[in-house]
Amino acid sequence: MRAAGPRTEENRPRPRESTDRRPLFALLAITGFALVARLWDLGSRTAHWDEARVAYWTARYVETGFFEYQPIIHGPFLPQVNRVVFAAVGPSDLASRLVVALIGGLLPLAAWLLRDRLRDAELVALAALLAANPLLLYYSRFMRNDVVLAALALLTLGLFVRAYDTGRVGYFHAGVLALAIAVSTMGNAILYPLCWVGALGLLLVHRWVWAYRDGSSPIAVTTAHAKRIARGLSAWAGHLALGAVTFVLVTIWFYAPRAGSEGEVGIDRLAADPTLLPDVLAAATTESLDAMVSLWITGDMQDEPPYADALAFFLETTWEGAFVVCALAVVGIAVEFRRGTPRDLVALTTYWGLVSVPGYPLAMDILSPWTPVHAIVPLCVPAAVGGAWLYRLGRDSLTAGNRTTAAVAGLVLLLCGAQIGTVAATSVYANDQDRENPLVQYAQPAGEIGDRVGAMDRAVERGEGDPALVYYGEDLVLEDERAASVKPIDDPTAGNWYHRLPMPWYAAVVGIGPERTASAEGPEQLDDLLGHEPAVVIAPTSEREVLDDRLADYDSATFETRLWASEGRSYSAVVIYVSEPDSESVSEPDPESVPASD
Repeated sequence: MRAAGPRTEENRPRPRESTDRRPLFALLAITGFALVARLWDLGSRTAHWDEARVAYWTARYVETGFFEYQPIIHGPFLPQVNRVVFAAVGPSDLASRLVVALIGGLLPLAAWLLRDRLRDAELVALAALLAANPLLLYYSRFMRNDVVLAALALLTLGLFVRAYDTGRVGYFHAGVLALAIAVSTMGNAILYPLCWVGALGLLLVHRWVWAYRDGSSPIAVTTAHAKRIARGLSAWAGHLALGAVTFVLVTIWFYAPRAGSEGEVGIDRLAADPTLLPDVLAAATTESLDAMVSLWITGDMQDEPPYADALAFFLETTWEGAFVVCALAVVGIAVEFRRGTPRDLVALTTYWGLVSVPGYPLAMDILSPWTPVHAIVPLCVPAAVGGAWLYRLGRDSLTAGNRTTAAVAGLVLLLCGAQIGTVAATSVYANDQDRENPLVQYAQPAGEIGDRVGAMDRAVERGEGDPALVYYGEDLVLEDERAASVKPIDDPTAGNWYHRLPMPWYAAVVGIGPERTASAEGPEQLDDLLGHEPAVVIAPTSEREVLDDRLADYDSATFETRLWASEGRSYSAVVIYVSEPDSESVSEPDPESVPASD
C-alpha cells in the first residue's frame, strides 16, 4: 500500500534509469552460475523415497494416461510437468529433477522485479543468496515441490509489486498465473497469501505509529488506506475478474483427473463426452480440497512429531544450511528498522520469513530438512540488505581512508562467501547421501545404485524371463502386483509396495512395470517363479541364505535403501540379484576385426 504519513527517500519506490543495465547483467551472470550449480551431475544421487514414489507414479501416468489427485504426494504440479519430460526424454533421476533444478536456477532473476524497491547492490546480493544458499541449492536438485513453491511465491510477490509500482496490468496477470501454478505444487501454498495479508496488516501498524508520532489520527490513516484500496479495486475490477477466471481455470487444469486407459472420468474425455464436465469440475475442486483437508489438516498427519521437536529440528537445519542468510538477515533488519521507516518490501519479507520460522513446524508431519526453504527465501531479502550494507560500509570506509573498517567489512563478506561455499561443496555435492549431512533426510538411500540399474537394464534387454522382476520376502510381497499400476493401490498389502522403495522407480526406469513383476513370500512360491528365469530378484539381505544357492548364476550386490533403518524391519537393506549372460552365448571378438594399436 502507498504510505500515508511521512515518506522518506528510503521508503519510496525509485524508478530505475533505463540506461543502467549493470545490475541486470550481474543478475544474468549469477543466474547462469545458479543453473550450472543445479544441473551439474544432477542425476548422480540415488532417488530419495519421496522422489522415487512420485517419479514412479509419474512414469505410470505416462504409461496409462491415468491420473487422480492424491494429497499424500502433495500437489499435481510435478506429475503433470514431468509427464511431459518423461515422454520426451524417458524416465531417469536427472529427468525427474530437471524442472525443479531449472526453476531453482532461474530464481535469482526474480530479484529484477524488485528493482524499484531495492538498491543495485541489494539486488545483486539477493540474487547471489538465492543462487548459492546451500539449503536452496540442495533441494533445487531434489524432486520435491518446496523450492518450486517458494520460488513461485517470490515471483508472484515480485510481479504484484511491479504491477502496483508501474500500473501495468500485464504484471498482475502474470502474477495471477504464477500464484495459480504455486497452488498446484503443495497444499500449504495457501499459507503464503495469509502471510502476505498479515505482513500488510503489520505495515498498516507502521503507519499508525508514524501517525501517532506526527500527531495524526491512526483512524484517519486507516480510512485513507481503505479509500485508496477501494478506488484501486474499482479501477481494476475487470482485471481482477479476469484474474479470478484465470486462477480457477489453471487450478482446474492441474487438479482435474485424467481417465487414460484406467479411469472413467477425466478431462481428456470431455471432447468425446461433454456430460462428464460436472464430475471433472467436482473432482478438480471440491473433492480435491476435501481430500487435502482430510489428510493434512483434520487427519492424523499432524499428530507427530511434537511441536518442540519439530521446531528444534527446523532451527538446527536452518542454522546448518542457511547460517549466512540468518546472520545477514539480522544485520539487514537492524539496519533497516533503525531508521524508523523501513521500506515496505523489506518489512513485508521480514515479517513473512519470521512468521514462517515458528509457523512451519506446526505443519510438519515428519522431521523434514526441506521445510526451512519456506522461511529462507523471504529472509533472503533482509539478508541482501545486510550484505549490501556491509559492502557499502567497506567501500565508503576505503574511500574515506578508514582501512580498518574497510578490512573488517571485507573480511566478514569473505567469511560469508567461504562458509556458503564450504557447506555447498560438502553437503550438496561431496556428501549428498551422508548420514552426518544435516541437509539429508533419513529416507535417503545410502547406497549408489547406478551400476545395478545398468545391469538390470542389460538383463531386461536380453529378454530373459517373464516375470522380469521378482520380489521376495514378507515385507515386500503384494497379493496383486497389477494393483500397483495406478494410485491408490487397491490391495490389502499395499504398504509393502512402499517398503520396496526406491526399487519400483528404478524398475520403471529400465522398463519393468507391474505387469512384468511378481512377488513371493515363501520358498515354494519363489521356486515356481525362479523356474521362469526372471532377470532381476530383489529381497531383504536377511534372506540371502534362502537365495544365494538358488541364484548362484546371478550377480548380486547389496543396497541400503535408506540411511536410517526402520526398527524391526528388514527392508532397509536389500540384495539385488541380476542374471548374468550365458558365457557360451558371449562370442569372442575376431582378432582380424580388431584394429592394430599404434
